[in-house]
Amino acid sequence: MITLIEEKTHREPTQSTERLLGKGRSALVYRARSDDGQSVARKVFEGEWLANLVHVLLHGAPNPYTWSDKAIGAAVARRELLATLVEYWFDDKLRLPTFVAARWNPQARAYEIQMELITGRPAALHHAFSADRDGELRDLHHRVMKPLQRHLIQSGFDGLVWQAGMANPVAASNFLLDSTQRTSSPAVTGPNGIKACVDVSENDPDRPFGAWVWIDLESGVPALFPLNPWALMRFYLPKSLQHGGPLFDDVDEPKLTAYLQDHRDEMIKKFGQNRFDRMLELACQIGRCQHAWRSMRRIDRSVTCAHKRGKINQAQADSYRQRPIAWYSRLFVRGVKSGFKKLGRKIRSFLSTFTPRWIWSKVCMTAHFLVSQKYRARIGRVLVVHRIASWARRRQLFPHEARVLRLHVKSEEATEYLADFGIHLAIKPLIKFSQWVILPALHGAGVISLNTMMIGIVSGGLIGRTVYTLFRLIQMTMRGREKPWIALMVGCLPVVGNAAYPAQIIYTSTERDHDVARFILYDLFTWAGRALPIWGGPDTMTEHFFNRWPSVVFPAKSRRLHGEDRLDDSDE
Repeated sequence: MITLIEEKTHREPTQSTERLLGKGRSALVYRARSDDGQSVARKVFEGEWLANLVHVLLHGAPNPYTWSDKAIGAAVARRELLATLVEYWFDDKLRLPTFVAARWNPQARAYEIQMELITGRPAALHHAFSADRDGELRDLHHRVMKPLQRHLIQSGFDGLVWQAGMANPVAASNFLLDSTQRTSSPAVTGPNGIKACVDVSENDPDRPFGAWVWIDLESGVPALFPLNPWALMRFYLPKSLQHGGPLFDDVDEPKLTAYLQDHRDEMIKKFGQNRFDRMLELACQIGRCQHAWRSMRRIDRSVTCAHKRGKINQAQADSYRQRPIAWYSRLFVRGVKSGFKKLGRKIRSFLSTFTPRWIWSKVCMTAHFLVSQKYRARIGRVLVVHRIASWARRRQLFPHEARVLRLHVKSEEATEYLADFGIHLAIKPLIKFSQWVILPALHGAGVISLNTMMIGIVSGGLIGRTVYTLFRLIQMTMRGREKPWIALMVGCLPVVGNAAYPAQIIYTSTERDHDVARFILYDLFTWAGRALPIWGGPDTMTEHFFNRWPSVVFPAKSRRLHGEDRLDDSDE
């Protein structure tokens, strides 16, 4: 049995030495130091409020990993057992982080687990310099996630299929590529049965990449929200009925034990008798812990969670377990009060922003943006550099690639096109006001004819966009820069005219040497994948799906960074 380290026996974490690595639906992950001074990933189960609300509605209490020692015990046992099974299934293609410790965190009032710190990166997004990394997502999906789902189903890890990605696009972010390790080249059988390694080209999308690490095995929400409804009807709902409740990392312990016995000889040969016996012990432990927290009444879960989190004392907990109406009445009243307090704080915080000084600064910035082309260009460059830094922090751009893009920001026109697009949007309210207020007023005063008013209403936007773009075209001609012909033509069209400068950016992005324009395009599409509710987010299959659209709709060849690029890099 795995023993949790209690509050009184462990060293308090030093907040100043910790850094937030990620935030998921179930937990916050920090880079921290273990008791022996090693760098570890510390996963504190402070779930986000929406995920906890789902748990309260379905289970009667927030995420069980937050408050239940039995749920944490099951999670730790699953990790230890799956570390061995994943090695059995995948050899060095996939592994789990080494488990360090599990404990109650008195500061967060939640349980946490500590594990090996993985310094890898997620599957690469597509961009101008990603030609040698474009096969990583395919490698993850076809060689890791799909086979892992089959193995988990066969061995009884029904709930873990959600974290492995069956109809769950968010699960792609649960895997990191440990690029320090490389899998061996594939071997083929040649004449006379002799196996030989094959030299796989770097341009082959099916070539082997580095080893993958499955870092997140604990779900944030029950597996009832798959992207594919057929997966819900075919797998998740039947398994929920089998396990007696919404599927949440549940393991079919009899099926798991039978699977281990069926593969007994192979596993003993690979791992030895002692390790196999440990696997059987872990399977039994998973079943006991899982049953212990699953069999609790709703009222017991809710009261136990409140007690563990310090909201009530032991005497109150014992009393409320016998008086569920009083307990749920308390929850309702406290929930309403808390909701009104939070709403009041948000309103006060929002209103406190609108100070006279803040309003005046925004007015000045807006006026400066409207009248100064240099200021607009600088705003566009700052915005693009900020997005480049964001991709670099996520390790979707290597340092030298980010530096090359930053060097090109000043020389390419794409950042100015972003500012020009902002001008088109900024003048739109003024044009609408002129169309529907000023022109009718002039007609009513007899200054202009009805025909003139109708022409102004129909073509006001076209005229405003065309005048501005003609001015920019003349300006760019005098500076010897690229001319926005596409923006001029698209701006003359009704309805879609406001997309003039996005169209110009798209056209520019198809040129081989316009890396910044292509980056802007990829970033905009990728943002759509991150912003999609429920199934979107960073490093998800949804983000990757949207990220690939520019290369499909507006194809342009990826390029490698050549010597001159790297030389410019060093001169920055």
